[in-house]
Amino acid sequence: MSRIVRGVAAVCLAAGGALAPAAGAGAQSLLDRPPDLNGGWVGSRGQVYFNFVHRFVSSDAPERKVSNAPNFTLAAGLPFRALLGVNYATNSTLAPRYPNEWEFFLRHALLQQDAGLPLDVSAQVAYNLASDGLDGELSLGRRLGPLRLVASGRVLADAFDEGELRFAVGGGGTLRISRFVALAGDVATLLEPREEDGDQPEERVAWGAGLHIAIPSTPHTFSLQAANTNN
Repeated sequence: MSRIVRGVAAVCLAAGGALAPAAGAGAQSLLDRPPDLNGGWVGSRGQVYFNFVHRFVSSDAPERKVSNAPNFTLAAGLPFRALLGVNYATNSTLAPRYPNEWEFFLRHALLQQDAGLPLDVSAQVAYNLASDGLDGELSLGRRLGPLRLVASGRVLADAFDEGELRFAVGGGGTLRISRFVALAGDVATLLEPREEDGDQPEERVAWGAGLHIAIPSTPHTFSLQAANTNN
């Protein structure tokens, strides 16, 4: 789950691909994940993944300056339905004046609907260098025909580099309108978000919407997104 920060309208262009041959049908496609929630994605064992998100943000009036914050995910599928990876953002909105943000994570699929179970359940532990904090997340997912719904809860041990334990929740889903195209959306919020206080901005509900496209005959996907989060 992305950190919940004050943001303005953004447009995001994303591309992701596997750097190794496909290793089975159990891996979730981008078409099963909304823009800002991982949906319990663990990929396939022995497969390396590279996702690149280039998000353009427009500031408030009167400047309306357009800037961008590239985000990268590099991950590898491990045995026992696990994924080890790192998220990197060139501009952090988590900690003030922090130029680069790294989050290392390990995710494990506890239950999978594709294995005949009633829903997907995954757990993640992550360490963020910007906040110098350890986070934990539990994700749930359920496929209902062309619709897949997801929900997440995260514990932030040191949210926003303020030494304060925080909790966040989010939910969303994807709707496949064809074999290669899906519509996606999500919302997420911190529990008990703070109001604007001096130099501290107001914490708002985060949202994202996307059009996800799988490129036929390749392992690549493409997504055009709009959101109010910067990274």
